[in-house]
Amino acid sequence: MLEKVIRQLGDNYDRQDNQVLIDLIENTTYSALSFANKTNSDDLEDIIARCVIARYLQRGGEGSTSLNELGKSSSFYDPIERMQQEIILQGKRRIC
Repeated sequence: MLEKVIRQLGDNYDRQDNQVLIDLIENTTYSALSFANKTNSDDLEDIIARCVIARYLQRGGEGSTSLNELGKSSSFYDPIERMQQEIILQGKRRIC
């Protein structure tokens, strides 16, 4: 998954952030598996990758909901919350 995320980040990826990206993948995968009540992430990889990319791009703005700078406005969302919503909407959460 690491190579896939790096490809998708393109120029936004800094090679010095390799360990940061690995940590984000591990933490996000753990959160996804825990929320979905699963032990294998195979059918969650696309959802996890989108969440990792969003978390990577939002670094430094944790806790912010929006940013206004030089007339440019950006809104942020909680990537983990969105990942949980996607897991539910795609029927990938196992109910015990």
